[in-house]
Amino acid sequence: MGAAPITAKYEPVTTISWRDIIVWCNAYSEYSGLTYVYYSDSGYATAIKSTSDSMIDSPYVNWSANGYRLPTEGEWQYAASYIDGKNWTPYNYASGDTAAYDTSSTIGNYCWYYSNSGSVTHYVGGKTANALGICDMSGNVMEWCWDWYDSYPTTEQTDYRGAASGSSRVMRGGSFNYGAYPLQVGPRNRRSPYGANDSYGFRFARTY
Repeated sequence: MGAAPITAKYEPVTTISWRDIIVWCNAYSEYSGLTYVYYSDSGYATAIKSTSDSMIDSPYVNWSANGYRLPTEGEWQYAASYIDGKNWTPYNYASGDTAAYDTSSTIGNYCWYYSNSGSVTHYVGGKTANALGICDMSGNVMEWCWDWYDSYPTTEQTDYRGAASGSSRVMRGGSFNYGAYPLQVGPRNRRSPYGANDSYGFRFARTY
C-alpha cells in the first residue's frame, strides 16, 4: 500500500476504474459500519471485496442497503440539474451556472476545466456549489455512474437505473483536463468499466 496523501488529500481520487469503485464502496461501508451494497449472490450473503470476484462486472445490488454506492445516472442528473423542484438547469448549462456553457461569463465560478485548472485537479469545494449545495458536479473530474450506457427510455421513468447489461458504463460531468462542452448537465459519456486515467473520478451515494 502507498502512503496516505498529504498535500492532495482533499482532491478527488482519480485513475480509478468502475470496477475498482465497486470494491471501494463496499470497503468504505464496512469501515463505516454500514451494510454492503454490492454482492456476488442474489441472496446478499457474499459481499464483493476484490476486482477478481467473478461478479464484479455485474454485481447483485441491494438498493435498500445503507452503505456506500455509485449514484445511478438518474440520481446524478437530478443532483446536477435541480434548482427548486419546479425549475431545472437547462441541458446546456454547467451545474449551478445561470447561462449556457458557450456564452457564460461565470462558468469558471462553478467548474475546474481546461481553461482555469492548470491541467491538475483541485480541492473539492473550491468552486461555488449548485442549488443543492453540491460542488464539482461539472468539472474537476468526470464521475462514474452505476448504469450501463444505453439509449434513454422513451417513456417517463422514476428512479431510472439503465440497461441490465452492456459494454460500457456511464460517466458524467467533464473534468479539469477537458474543455467547456462536457461541463453541460445534458451530455453523456461512456467508458469501459476497466478504464482508468487522471480525468476519471467518482462520488459516493447512499440510500437512507
